[in-house]
Amino acid sequence: MSDTALPVALCCYKNRAVVTNRCDLCRAEYACPEFKSKEAVLQFNAMIPPSMLLAPLPIELWPGMCAEIAPGLPPRSTDPASYESTESPVRRFVSALIGGDPHTT
Repeated sequence: MSDTALPVALCCYKNRAVVTNRCDLCRAEYACPEFKSKEAVLQFNAMIPPSMLLAPLPIELWPGMCAEIAPGLPPRSTDPASYESTESPVRRFVSALIGGDPHTT
């Protein structure tokens, strides 16, 4: 058995939702975050604020695609103190999700 487990779910860029299978429009450059276990999916879902449950997932989950959608956005500050004080709740949510690294969980 290989040490690269197949994902049980992923965050689909085209559907902006957690899905169990890649869509027909999936492309490598989307870099859709994958979940390696059901526990990782449950942990991810638990982090979603109630106000965002019925909304599409934030585009920030696909960092490579953000520049394509909003090319005029300034890059994130590398100074954690200044970034923490100015980031939006959505950015904090996405940072927490990506910080949890769904690729390895």
